[in-house]
Amino acid sequence: MRLGIYLLLGVPADKMADGPRWMFLPDNLKEGLEQASIRQAGQWKPAALPTKAVFAGLGHKATSSWLNPYLILPLICGLMAILLAFAPFRLTQWVDFSLFLLIGLVGVFFLLMWLGTDHSATKNNLNLLWAWPSHLVFAFYFLRKSPHYWSGRYFGVFTITQALLMTGWSFWPQSLHSSLLALSTLLMWRALRYYFRSGVVGYVSKQ
Repeated sequence: MRLGIYLLLGVPADKMADGPRWMFLPDNLKEGLEQASIRQAGQWKPAALPTKAVFAGLGHKATSSWLNPYLILPLICGLMAILLAFAPFRLTQWVDFSLFLLIGLVGVFFLLMWLGTDHSATKNNLNLLWAWPSHLVFAFYFLRKSPHYWSGRYFGVFTITQALLMTGWSFWPQSLHSSLLALSTLLMWRALRYYFRSGVVGYVSKQ
């Protein structure tokens, strides 16, 4: 659930609450009402009645599980990296295609939540820096027998974007889930591999 919040909510959700927004937070609203007073017949009286517990919790302690994104996502990305490092070329093509196609679909979903809804909290989602909707198209270039020159440039730009994203991971105005670092690293490696296979470096050196 926490990972989903990190993925769907954009920059507005990470802004510090100011006075008008602060009063709508339940704990702060309770505290404010307890301290508020009104003047009646020349005397100051509490604005609210004393707090009364309607239901007492059962006191269950929160338990942590090893099945969490901080472990699972890096583990999946690590296993995929090992597979891609030793698998036959044809298999790596299909894995890369499936990976970037899925990331493209995720990016389209983020974009729709930003532009296609009225939810202000889902706007300006910086997760689009790694989930490019355009991957939905460029993923098909992984299935070509020989890399395409212009798609190589595309993945070169994506590689640079991932490097900048990871460099400033803790400084972006939106909190990004730390488990996504593994996914961003995997995407950058596969994009960089395609970039070098496309012959862009050799072409530029001849100019």
